[in-house]
Amino acid sequence: MFPHLHLHTWFSFGFGASSPGALAEAATERGIPALAATDTNTVAGAVEFQAACEAAGVSPILGAHLSHGGEEAVVLAEDEPGWGAACRAVTGVQWAERAGPFALAAQLATDRRGLCVLVRSPELLERLVRLSGPEGLWAEPRHARRRAPPRRAGGGHQRGGDGAPRGLVAAPAARGHRGEHDARRRGSRVEGQGSSDPTSLDP
Repeated sequence: MFPHLHLHTWFSFGFGASSPGALAEAATERGIPALAATDTNTVAGAVEFQAACEAAGVSPILGAHLSHGGEEAVVLAEDEPGWGAACRAVTGVQWAERAGPFALAAQLATDRRGLCVLVRSPELLERLVRLSGPEGLWAEPRHARRRAPPRRAGGGHQRGGDGAPRGLVAAPAARGHRGEHDARRRGSRVEGQGSSDPTSLDP
């Protein structure tokens, strides 16, 4: 069973209805090996989501759904620098009105080390490729009923064995330190050999 990489918990107010624990249990019941939490413009549920997934035997993937100024993207942390980049992007969106102009494309073009970025808008994807190249970028097609797996910005589908994208499984940096996370590498980077077909889920 494929892992869902675009999923909202009840920390996405108005979008998600299920608790992290309920989602982790549902994944276990369905034989899903990994699950991502991509709440809209927040990572407030990351600690609870990771703990629930670990208790249920599911590999947690930490990220966020970023939405600002008519642009949106899903970011998934591959490693500790990626988690930092995701948090900075969330902060930028949240402080946009107070701190001055903020452009999601500019943020992701200059600060996406360690991130896997899923983009639905062809215009935003093209802009990011033009500004900073295709590394770490994936197209996330939208379909009425069933989604096709995302494509890399610079190539075809990535194939893999277990359905979970390599390099995206998060783990706590240290027990007892809430909110601190790093990523446990599981093979090559998303854009390298051995990656697999991620598939997303509507909010």
